[in-house]
Amino acid sequence: MIGRSYDRLVMMGSIACLERPSPTLRPILERAGQEDFFALLREIFATGIRFAREHPLYVRIGRQLLASRSSPIYQEALTRGMAIAHEIFEGMIREAIRRGEVRDDLDVHLIAFLVASLSNLVVEYYNDHVAAEYDERLLRIVDQFIELLRRGLAADRRKHEEEAR
Repeated sequence: MIGRSYDRLVMMGSIACLERPSPTLRPILERAGQEDFFALLREIFATGIRFAREHPLYVRIGRQLLASRSSPIYQEALTRGMAIAHEIFEGMIREAIRRGEVRDDLDVHLIAFLVASLSNLVVEYYNDHVAAEYDERLLRIVDQFIELLRRGLAADRRKHEEEAR
């Protein structure tokens, strides 16, 4: 009984953290209309690394969830977290399209889903194959992920500038 109560408490705490942007993440999201989409995506990861260094208890809780990926608690936290990430990325992508940074011929809903899913997989990959500590090594992997996105999503700036004239 205590184990189930603890599991439920961990899940509720994890979901509460996901359901509202942290004070450190909020300023990044507010700049979505003024800064490059790809730079902001990297900054989100960098902010997560700083948060992990400053709050090791949350890292331990997250690792417990990752260790039990087949559990209902992990699945519920993942489902809710992905919905929130999808909403955030969809807004960022729409704004990037408006600014001419991202191609306008893409399905925004699909791309937001893929960015959210792949972001999660980048962290899972890092945890499973690289290191237990979040540090510059994660940012090097993130840079590869962002370069992959940039090559597939980036708009042709010259075309956008010509159309704006």
